[in-house]
Amino acid sequence: KLHDAIEFVIKSAGEPLSAKKIAELINEEHLYRREDNSPLQSNHIYARVNNYPHLFEITPDHRVALLSKNSINDYNRLVFQLQDRLRVQDPRNADVILATLIFLFRAQSVFPEYIPFNLNDYKYTAGGFPKSLDLSSHTYFYSKNLRTTGFTLEREEISFINKLLSHLRTDSLSSIIEILQRHDFSLSACSHIDFGNFFNGLLNNTTYIKGNLGDFATPMSVSNLISDLASIQSGESVFDPFAGNASLFIKLSRKNLKHVQIYLNDIDPVGVWLGKMNLVMNNVKEFTYENRNSFTELVRSTSIRKYNWVVTHPPFSTRLEQNSELNECFNLFGQSFKSELVYLELCIRHLDEKGKAIIVVPESVLFIEDKANVNARKYLIENNFL
Repeated sequence: KLHDAIEFVIKSAGEPLSAKKIAELINEEHLYRREDNSPLQSNHIYARVNNYPHLFEITPDHRVALLSKNSINDYNRLVFQLQDRLRVQDPRNADVILATLIFLFRAQSVFPEYIPFNLNDYKYTAGGFPKSLDLSSHTYFYSKNLRTTGFTLEREEISFINKLLSHLRTDSLSSIIEILQRHDFSLSACSHIDFGNFFNGLLNNTTYIKGNLGDFATPMSVSNLISDLASIQSGESVFDPFAGNASLFIKLSRKNLKHVQIYLNDIDPVGVWLGKMNLVMNNVKEFTYENRNSFTELVRSTSIRKYNWVVTHPPFSTRLEQNSELNECFNLFGQSFKSELVYLELCIRHLDEKGKAIIVVPESVLFIEDKANVNARKYLIENNFL
């Protein structure tokens, strides 16, 4: 079968190949013969690859790669192995440290221009830091707002990585790096889609997400539904004021939309870091993610930025503290300061004149018959938001 020949050629090469190169190798080795005995062409390869999405993936540079389930099993075993080591030393940060190290090794292999150092060459010193990571002036991640734009590893992020690694003993960190060095994180070993799904699952199950961000981790089934509902067009803007680990955007990012402007905010700096890693690991190249409080930003701004789409899963388990600024600003549904309605109002106020929103809301917004929720539903219906 042609797909078997394609798989054999890619495995033999050990890396993704262009359709032209695959056709040439199959013809040279006589691995497949067409009914009319004519030689294979690039279009024949692309046609077969498109018919087998569970076996192949087209990479961003238009090469054909294998989807490897065995690699995912290896990565899962790696996670279990390293979690035990890390939780003994730093149970609070273990999952974030693990995700960060896996992220760095994968990014170094798949996006070498993104990582300005070589982890595979590194030997750890008594200070515990790789010299190429260690910055002489530390501006720690926690001490200032972070703005991340696309494939750029910024100074504050490197400082944050340093701070995470400083929680571990030097000998332990060195042994963990050695274990990671024995695994293949290349694109030929695991496609963007497979690795992205693995990494998104890893982040959704971190103790940090479960403990600090509450119900913030959006189930993949909900993300898939949102992706199906969102008819986002090329050139439009999308905003998530409470983006967390950005899992909502994983399925959306695979719609192959061009020039979509993605803007994300989150008040939690670690959530911003997890979200950036998730987007990069899922091959999302154009986004801006800022460590900001979306409420105070709106209250204190002289003009409200508008977007074509607001897509979000607000942290409804987090109660908002009332203050005069918020009370004066958020009164679209009356004077009741219900957290879920304040979240909803913020999203509405960021929509442009023809904007659309997809918002995960609790049942109370839809069914509870108190005055505030009734007013909210009435407003949404009368103003054609539903």
